[in-house]
Amino acid sequence: MLSDGEKIIRSGDEGAFKAKQQELQTRIAAERERAQREAARLEELQKELSDAAGPAKQTIESIRAALEISSAEVEVARTAYDEARTRLEHAEKQVELLTETKTALSERLLLILEQNEVAKLKKLEELRQQLDVGEANQVRKSEALPIAAVHVPIQDDVFEGFDDGDEDTSTNQSSR
Repeated sequence: MLSDGEKIIRSGDEGAFKAKQQELQTRIAAERERAQREAARLEELQKELSDAAGPAKQTIESIRAALEISSAEVEVARTAYDEARTRLEHAEKQVELLTETKTALSERLLLILEQNEVAKLKKLEELRQQLDVGEANQVRKSEALPIAAVHVPIQDDVFEGFDDGDEDTSTNQSSR
C-alpha cells in the first residue's frame, strides 16, 4: 500500500498529468483548427486557380485539337508534294530523253540532207561536163560542116530531175 506521502505525490503527479493532458488536447485542437483553416484556404485557392484556368483550359484544348487536325493536313500535303515532285522528276527525265532523241534525229536528218546535196552537186557537175564535152564535139562537127547544115538535136531526158534554178541551162538548151 501506499503511504500518505506517496498518495500526495501521486495525486500531484495526477494533477500534473491531467494538466499536461489538457494542454496536449488544447494544442491538438488548435492544430486541427489551423489545419482545417489551411485546408479550407487551399481549397479556396484551388477553386480560384481552376476558375482562372477554365477559359485558358478550353482555349488550350481547342488549340490542341486544331493542332492535331493541322498536323494531319500537313502530312497529307507533304505526301501529295512528294508524289508531285516524283512525277515532276520523271517528266523532266522524259523531256530530257525526248529532247536528246529529237536532237539526234535532227542531226541525222541534216547529215542525210547534206550528203544528198553533195551527191546532187556531184551528179550535176558530171552532167555539165558531159554537156560541155557534147558541145565541144558539136562545135568541131559544125566547123567541118557549113553553118546552114548544122542542126544537132538535144535529148531532153538528160536534164530530167535536175532543176538547180540556173536559167542559163534552159537557155542553152533552147538555143541549140
